[in-house]
Amino acid sequence: MAGAQCAVSFDPTIGKIIIAVDDDINPRDPDAVIWALSFRMQPHRDIRVTQGKSSMCDYSSAPLDAPDTEQIFPFPTGTSAIMIDATRKWPYTPVSLPRQEFMEKARALWEQLGLPKLDPKTPWHGYSLGYWTDENVEEAELAIRGDHYATGRKLATRGKKCERFSGTKLSRATSLLLSSTCPTYRTRSTRKRWRARSPISSTAGPSPPGTH
Repeated sequence: MAGAQCAVSFDPTIGKIIIAVDDDINPRDPDAVIWALSFRMQPHRDIRVTQGKSSMCDYSSAPLDAPDTEQIFPFPTGTSAIMIDATRKWPYTPVSLPRQEFMEKARALWEQLGLPKLDPKTPWHGYSLGYWTDENVEEAELAIRGDHYATGRKLATRGKKCERFSGTKLSRATSLLLSSTCPTYRTRSTRKRWRARSPISSTAGPSPPGTH
């Protein structure tokens, strides 16, 4: 937020909406900025409004028939600016795209086939955002080789329960989501009940998140 404060105080007539993003976000790409706002910012924590600004040709500052002084600096606090910190505050899981080496191979094959020229937008490949263990790397390599069932067998032997939701009264939508994604939450009665009431399969997980 300190960087945004410096930007907003650079000139009293410039900088109405200041958004700070990480290095992997292209600030000139609206889609990338919106992505950062959606997944790296919480309004109650990461937004600040400051006053004492001046207005130049901004009709929202005061009525058009107001005196010039009122239009430039509305009494008593002038105009305002909003600062948004859309940066990661802790490690995240990787960007949900194939690794760069796979995307480059796919692009080379695309060009060999003489298909229309690609102009990929950033991010066009997956990369680490800090939250990725050695075990995750091993499981990803198993998936690449088609041995993802080995990971399933390993997790099944651990018998890890969804302790977070134990004894919690959940809404129908939440219960359906959990029954779709958490094997230990799906009791026999839960599966029977939701299969009877919903067209959504209780064994189908949600689609992986995209980047835009």
